[in-house]
Amino acid sequence: MILIQGLDDLIVPPDQSQMMFGALRRRGLPVAYVTSVGEQHGFVKAENNKRALKAELYFYSRIFKFELVDEIVISGSGFTIDLAILFNLQQV
Repeated sequence: MILIQGLDDLIVPPDQSQMMFGALRRRGLPVAYVTSVGEQHGFVKAENNKRALKAELYFYSRIFKFELVDEIVISGSGFTIDLAILFNLQQV
């Protein structure tokens, strides 16, 4: 599961997605948590949408075990991603 969270979200507060991320991670399930400062429920900034889509594509490439044609570089201020558990996948 990939969770994409705007840190200013009032509909789904960040602590709810953090709890879900933690629970899935503790169970050893493949999970990614992507956050963006200054975004609410649904990203509106083009650069944040682009980063979130790149993170999603990378996540799917790890889950479904396909190679990406180009390297994905995800960068920018106010944008974080936790994909650490993906490197320890044993079975999906």
